[in-house]
Amino acid sequence: MTDLPTPATPGTDSRLIRRALQAGILGSALAEQALVLLREGGDGCAFLVAQGALTASQVELLRGGSGGDALDGLGEFVLREVIGKGGMGVVYRAVQSSLQREVALKVLAGSLADDPLFRERFIREAKVAASISSSHVVTCYAAGSDQHRLYLAMELMPGGDVERLVLQQAGTLPEAKALAIARDAALGLEAIHQAGLVHRDIKPANLLLDRDGRAKIGDLGLTRPPHASGVTGPGAVPGTPSFMAPEQICNDPTLDARADIYALGATLFFLLTGRPPFTGSSHYAVVHQAVNESIPDPRLTRPGISAAAAAIVVRAGARDRTQ
Repeated sequence: MTDLPTPATPGTDSRLIRRALQAGILGSALAEQALVLLREGGDGCAFLVAQGALTASQVELLRGGSGGDALDGLGEFVLREVIGKGGMGVVYRAVQSSLQREVALKVLAGSLADDPLFRERFIREAKVAASISSSHVVTCYAAGSDQHRLYLAMELMPGGDVERLVLQQAGTLPEAKALAIARDAALGLEAIHQAGLVHRDIKPANLLLDRDGRAKIGDLGLTRPPHASGVTGPGAVPGTPSFMAPEQICNDPTLDARADIYALGATLFFLLTGRPPFTGSSHYAVVHQAVNESIPDPRLTRPGISAAAAAIVVRAGARDRTQ
């Protein structure tokens, strides 16, 4: 008999489900069903456990929060301030004592440190980051464990992420800036692909800006070789549906580097128009469009875009990856 998690409040479980989705251990379809069940007064987490999408222990771990906020330091790193939070933990601005170097220290939530799935994805990100040397991929300086916490010391990117930049620019970027960011990301993808890997989660929030405004690819937690199985839970589709290639949404075992090119095209669409190529009231609606339609011409949303920029989006975002 499957152990069921202890019931919690709908608000808590809604956040839990979204954290599991963001972390890549829960598929979007089951997440949507669980959220609908919560809104109707049901137990969404019990449903996910019954479906085998999460275990009861994972639910309890996820309810433990992001963890780590009370830490002062880890290893040789002195923590200064929290600069980001996500489904798997916290990112700090920190100082590496031995070199007096500022870094972004990514810390796996303490409540998740004993979960094999979370640990495997976190450790995979460290190994992948260390294997790639490119001025267009965020550098990994060190990885370690202290006080029962796994951490990654990454290059600090003071410009923040590109998604935030677009929001700060009233929803769109000048075309030249959008194309420059896309070019930087393409160079980063070239290095990742030459290393025999597929990123699988290219999107505006995973493109980070350095002091000079150059974009670099970050968050390598879903990166893997082509045709390999991912670090996800049962039934999970890793990635972000609004920017995922159709073959990735469908868990096509032949998925390869072309999925990243599609995601870059979707990202460029966002940079030029201020919105993702596919939107809807639910994950189902977004997924349905992404599987059945090519990325539309961005000039339908923003007529002033040049034909050359639009052509890049349309070719990268073709539903048929052989085109």
